Amino acid sequence: QTLLERIAETDASLEIAVKDRESALEDAEEKKEVARQKEREAAAHQADLRRAFLRIDELEQQKRFLLHHFKEKTGTSCVAILETFRYTPTSPLQASQPQQQQHQLSTPQ
Repeated sequence: QTLLERIAETDASLEIAVKDRESALEDAEEKKEVARQKEREAAAHQADLRRAFLRIDELEQQKRFLLHHFKEKTGTSCVAILETFRYTPTSPLQASQPQQQQHQLSTPQ
């Protein structure tokens, strides 16, 4: 091979390497953007969870307050009344599946 042919081969190899490097950088940027988007989604979900837990706490406080006042007014525990509102599956599919842990009703003491 002549010197010019070797230079041309080296130049072509360098162009391929540069294109490969540019492509790898573009892929890395795309991956970074996907990761940033996932982080934003995760942060939004965490905020949703925080709001949901706050709402659950508020509802639990309301429930305790109302149960306490019910017992004060009637002199009876409200467990029997609350049991009538407990969820019972009506679909054969729901009845055959194991139920997930249910939130237990608590009575004030």
